[in-house]
Amino acid sequence: MADEQREEQLFVVRLWHEGSERRAADWRGYVEHVTSKQRMYFPDLADLNDFLHFRLGGGDRSTAPDGKRP
Repeated sequence: MADEQREEQLFVVRLWHEGSERRAADWRGYVEHVTSKQRMYFPDLADLNDFLHFRLGGGDRSTAPDGKRP
């Protein structure tokens, strides 16, 4: 097997559950790109997905480089 270089990214994700029996549960949290120290807080898991997609080169314009939506 050839020794291949692979690109790796390291993220820290913290999630917490908010909600009660009266309403639907919500997951909130933050994600930090360890190398750049870029951090984004998100109110739902879709925003987490957007941030990861952007950092991994997906070019999603819905997430600005500073981690905030325009």
